[in-house]
Amino acid sequence: MLVYLSQLSVSSRRTMRGALKTIAQIVSGGELDAVSFPWAELRYQHTQAIYTRLSEKYAFSNANKMMAGLSRVLEEAWKLGQMSAEDYHRAITIERKTGQRLLKSRALSIGEVQALFHVCA
Repeated sequence: MLVYLSQLSVSSRRTMRGALKTIAQIVSGGELDAVSFPWAELRYQHTQAIYTRLSEKYAFSNANKMMAGLSRVLEEAWKLGQMSAEDYHRAITIERKTGQRLLKSRALSIGEVQALFHVCA
């Protein structure tokens, strides 16, 4: 994980460290931080479950960004000989979702309220 983060700019490093911390906490139930988490032990079933959880909790774009960071961490684990090529490729083969979630609620603009009243009249 640290090898991957060292390749990023300072602002990207901060963002990805937070994303990886979130993933580590989801998987470990808050017991492990991103540095002590055993990234190389993740397999397909784990990464699929992680993505499912992230996409339920975050916008797809944020979940996909977090998964991109996870994929890069797993790539570095493979390059360091911590996981096989087969395990690495299986773990990162996740079909990512696109699109937008519907907003739960929002305030209507004055124009939208007037348009509603006009249609009702």
